[in-house]
Amino acid sequence: MRPLLLLASVAACAGPQRLWARPDAAASPTLAPLVAERIEPAAPSPADDGAIASADGRSRTRPGHCTPEAEAPRNQSEPEVVGCTFTPERSWREWRYPGAGDLLDVYDGVALIAQSSPSGVLDVVRYDIDQGVARVLTLPEPTARWRRAGFTRSGMLVGLVRTGTAERPGTSWVRGPLGGPFTMEALPMEADDLGVEGDLGLCVGASGAAVVSPLGWSRGVQMPPGTLRGAATGPGVGRAGERVRCEAGQCVIDGVARVTLREGGGGNDPAGTSGRDTH
Repeated sequence: MRPLLLLASVAACAGPQRLWARPDAAASPTLAPLVAERIEPAAPSPADDGAIASADGRSRTRPGHCTPEAEAPRNQSEPEVVGCTFTPERSWREWRYPGAGDLLDVYDGVALIAQSSPSGVLDVVRYDIDQGVARVLTLPEPTARWRRAGFTRSGMLVGLVRTGTAERPGTSWVRGPLGGPFTMEALPMEADDLGVEGDLGLCVGASGAAVVSPLGWSRGVQMPPGTLRGAATGPGVGRAGERVRCEAGQCVIDGVARVTLREGGGGNDPAGTSGRDTH
């Protein structure tokens, strides 16, 4: 009986029993919407020549030939994309993509080009300028269709795709290394452009704006009255970041509203969970 008496005495000294419960993973945190600050639009730079600046600031690319003399007539039955790219190491250099399409972005010798597939679907093609090698970027969802595509400052691909049906359309954001695979995350709203700051994205559409995270949560953005506009609609694929420019923890929407993304919380969900807030 001594072992039983010993156990009883230990239990009596242990104090009241404590029960630990795990948080309900399905419960969504209540996150107050971020508030965008109205700013004065910046005046256009007189040096703006229509060139595409890379997200890391190391290169600029002008669609077309580097010299006017190269604009000689050519055989129109052989369409091609021509670009003139400047880098500090190689100055301006001209390159060609052997096919019809629209130049979206350039990063470290790789171009993104939107072109129609034989079936009429708009694809995004990765084109290695130096090697002359092209590869169609495959989305995780076969029915998804590209809406935006571009590079981040670290050379990752990011973009928007249309999903769903005509009756119930949806928008997802896509991200991943150029070699793949890519991941898709549904957005809490219809969006027509997005910018990326670190591991967060800021998407914007005609109905509003929201911050989204790869962890699965989203947070609404209250825009100043009269500042939100819709992007020009069209059947083509646009460059990601035309409406949203992000840097140093902040994003500017349409040049008139600034959203601060990071105020001590880093890239983590402020509520400490992976829930979703769509306010």
